[in-house]
Amino acid sequence: AVTDAAPAEGYDSSILNTCLVDAAGRPVPGRKADRPILFDVQAGTLVGVGNGDPNGTQPDLAETVPTFCGKCQAIVLPDREGKVRVTVKAEGLPEAVFSRG
Repeated sequence: AVTDAAPAEGYDSSILNTCLVDAAGRPVPGRKADRPILFDVQAGTLVGVGNGDPNGTQPDLAETVPTFCGKCQAIVLPDREGKVRVTVKAEGLPEAVFSRG
């Protein structure tokens, strides 16, 4: 599941909160399900990623970030036309598409 934490009007970035969910749409918070998430940005500019892992060593700017307890996040600035489009991918899971503008 992918949701946007930024307000819909007058935004200057999209904050994509990603959460692993099971077939019924329930969050999967355990570490066993953690996997790398790819943020494939088609419109906009990726400016940061994270997962909240206090011991994590992943970079703050990368297309791929591992989930931590089933969650991770990306921040995307809109393009010149004010558009954002991101396809979120993970092995073994259906793709999710986020778009705005």
